[in-house]
Amino acid sequence: VEYGFPLGLWSDAFLEPSTRNHSSAYSFHTYVDKFVETELSKLGVTGPFISSPWDNVMVSPMMTSHKKPNGRRTVFDASFGLYSLNKNTPEKAYHDMEYEFHFPKIDNLADIIAALGPNCFLWKRDLSRFFSAY
Repeated sequence: VEYGFPLGLWSDAFLEPSTRNHSSAYSFHTYVDKFVETELSKLGVTGPFISSPWDNVMVSPMMTSHKKPNGRRTVFDASFGLYSLNKNTPEKAYHDMEYEFHFPKIDNLADIIAALGPNCFLWKRDLSRFFSAY
């Protein structure tokens, strides 16, 4: 795949693009403007386009949500609407291949740290831009 990867939607998926953002995107437009500016500079988003460069396009509405301590985070709402991306994506299969996934629990992480002992290296991955890829 030249750009991105297949989403793995249901084969009979019906998507309905949103034509408006959620009200928080308008109420806190300065956060959305900064998000778009940052993502354009990092090639996380592209556009704007007069017309779509692709045949089948899904547009999810944008919104902002509270971010501690006093900021806001811009979000694409892939669950909005009757025919959203989330509702057209199988929960336990990707391209007809079934899988099961469980996030680690805090006890699992504690066991790993205890097994590795003192001086083991720990790091945290910042996922703040990860979901922009979708």
